[in-house]
Amino acid sequence: MTKILLTLLMGLLSFLFSGCDKQRQQTVNENAQSVSQITWFEIEMSPHEFRIGIGPDKPALLAYKPDGSDRCQTSVLLPEGNKENFALIFRSLDSLLTKLDIMNLPQHEPDKFFLTGAEREEPAIYVRFVRGNQTWQSRFSTNEIPPKIQELYAGCRDLAVAVCERSSKKQLSPQEALDLKDKRIGK
Repeated sequence: MTKILLTLLMGLLSFLFSGCDKQRQQTVNENAQSVSQITWFEIEMSPHEFRIGIGPDKPALLAYKPDGSDRCQTSVLLPEGNKENFALIFRSLDSLLTKLDIMNLPQHEPDKFFLTGAEREEPAIYVRFVRGNQTWQSRFSTNEIPPKIQELYAGCRDLAVAVCERSSKKQLSPQEALDLKDKRIGK
C-alpha cells in the first residue's frame, strides 16, 4: 500500500514538474537567480529510494529513506514562505555541481532519463539539471555510477535531510495533494 501511495505521489509530483519547458527554464525566480545559475534540478535513485526535484516558482520535492528505515519520507516545499530553504537548496546544488565539475562529465544514456513504468523500476540513478543555458542529463545503473555522481548523490541526500529537518511540516491529505496539482494547472 505504501509503495502504491508513494508511486501515486511521485507521479503527481512528476506531473507538477512536467511544465518545465524551455521558456520556463530561462525564467528563474528572483530568490534563486541571485544565488545560483541552476534553473532546474532533479536527481532520483530508483526505485523509490531518493529524489530531489526543484525548479523556479514550483514546489520542491525532497524524498529520502531515513537511516534505518525502509520507508521513504517525502516532503513538498512550497515556494511561498520558504525563501531561505529554496536559496539554500539552489546555492548548495550550485556549489556541488561546481565542486564536482559535473557539467564537464560526459552524459551517459541521456535518452533513458525519461523511462517510465517497469523500466523505471530498475535500480538506477537519474540526474538532470539546467544550468545557465545548458542541460545535462544522465542515467546510470546502480552498478556503474561514477565516483563524482556518487558524491553528488551523497551531497544531495545530506542536503535533503538538512532542509527537511529545518522546515516546518504539514501532513497533506490525498485531497490536499490533488489540490496542489489543480493549483499547478490553474483549475
